[in-house]
Amino acid sequence: MSISYISIEEIGGTIGGEEKSGRIAVVPNSIIFEKEILNYTAQHDFIVDEVKTIITYESNLGKAEKIIAKVVEDIMSPLWENFPKKISKEPRIRLKFMDSGINVIVRYYVPAVRRNEISTAITREIFIRIKNAGDIEIAYPHTEVILRK
Repeated sequence: MSISYISIEEIGGTIGGEEKSGRIAVVPNSIIFEKEILNYTAQHDFIVDEVKTIITYESNLGKAEKIIAKVVEDIMSPLWENFPKKISKEPRIRLKFMDSGINVIVRYYVPAVRRNEISTAITREIFIRIKNAGDIEIAYPHTEVILRK
């Protein structure tokens, strides 16, 4: 930091996801008064993240919701002892109709610096458990032809 500029680590930029790119951004102090600046950790070190899983309309929705919430609890529970009391530990499930199925969205608080790591672990475990569930299928764009006589 100087009188005329500040230096901050770039997030994203040359890479996908919100991870540090390794580059330093030099920001003139005048920008601070002209532009909106997002600070994920101004209040605390935790942010809300989400993982989306689209399942087919034929799938067992209730079971999928339970599996997905349990995955988040299993992965996040070792971290909960370090959470401030005001931060919710309960994963929140939201549902949305999509073209190929139901989007099951799970939202949860996560340490900001571990967002991508934890999201990847949750996604991997959701995939494994849904694959083994038997009555839940992950939806994907495809065409089904039905011939009627």
